[in-house]
Amino acid sequence: MGNISFLLGAGFSVNQGYPVASKLNTQIVELKISDFGIADCGTVFDIINGNDYTLNYSHIRMFLLEFIEFYNSKYAPFNYEEFYDYYKRLQKEDIDDGSDGLIQNYIGESKEVDKHNLIMRTNSIFNQIIQRLISDGNVTRFYINNAHTARGIVNGYRGFMSIIDSFKKVSEINIHTLNHDLFLESLNSSEEFDGQMCNGFTEMGSSYYGESEFGNVRLEYFSDEYETDFRLFKLHGSFDQMPFILKGTLDNYIKFKYGINTVTLKKEIEDKGRYKYELDITNYSSDFLSGTTSKILRYNEDGYYRSMFDHYGENLTNCDKLIIIGYGCLDSGINKIIGEKLRAGTPIYVVDPYPSNNVKEFVAKKGATLVEKTPENITLEDFDEK
Repeated sequence: MGNISFLLGAGFSVNQGYPVASKLNTQIVELKISDFGIADCGTVFDIINGNDYTLNYSHIRMFLLEFIEFYNSKYAPFNYEEFYDYYKRLQKEDIDDGSDGLIQNYIGESKEVDKHNLIMRTNSIFNQIIQRLISDGNVTRFYINNAHTARGIVNGYRGFMSIIDSFKKVSEINIHTLNHDLFLESLNSSEEFDGQMCNGFTEMGSSYYGESEFGNVRLEYFSDEYETDFRLFKLHGSFDQMPFILKGTLDNYIKFKYGINTVTLKKEIEDKGRYKYELDITNYSSDFLSGTTSKILRYNEDGYYRSMFDHYGENLTNCDKLIIIGYGCLDSGINKIIGEKLRAGTPIYVVDPYPSNNVKEFVAKKGATLVEKTPENITLEDFDEK
């Protein structure tokens, strides 16, 4: 049996209507106070019919909007990942660019106790905004229709689905994605994927729960076990998962579902012969990696991320070919692992209908084959080294 590795980037989701980086950056710069509210528990919500219930987080909202405006005036053009790196650096040190004056306006009575806390709370809100803006052409973030999809009808991805259908008959398939969105998982209900995609999470025997309008719902936890030869690895995290913190310590990563109240996550534990729930009161939003350099620092983080990158390296070592789709080749950490782990002579195919200079340089350096097509019109012959 063969072994094929995929590496997917943001460009893979474009045909489904997800925004490219330039559009996302524009949306962030154009944010207004009326675009989002923040509940007392720290979750971001849409303001409907002018009903804005933002109270305890009103200063965080104002700071974020002013902070984005300040950063854009200093470091335009705005790039949300570079902005993330910037305020992470600012959290640890002073930067002589006038930012301290803005920060001091939001420290004090009825605001934040210090700069570190201000940026930490702002980061949680900013991450939630990123998650809300990264949605498909139907403004969908969670795909809840699990009806079986017939072969060959996923618009914009017919070519990709066709090669998956062919490869699965003769090869183990490892899909590594840098995307946080859930579009790829939605394809598991198709005839091509046939429900065989596994992701290292399991609901069986789980002691993790979340609350919905129907009561407690059991949640999947990260077991790092893969029961099929069709495996998904979300290297940069996912919009439907977060760490569960038990008494101040990372317990595990869990996945939540559409309709789950993320401020009610709990774990069933045994205490003196009785069962009870322990709440995670520290997390209420998704965990995913961002920043051009900040995310690389987490690649070796104990638990989920280290496991993801261990699998990524091992899969590259064992694969017969590497197919890259929609990746701009700008992540130095991702590229480094390709250079270190991929066996010499392994064929590399880079799918990009509008390759940038960075992509072209990557292709030339690696001796890769450039396929200037989209996921809709690629064919099996594009990846035949013969």
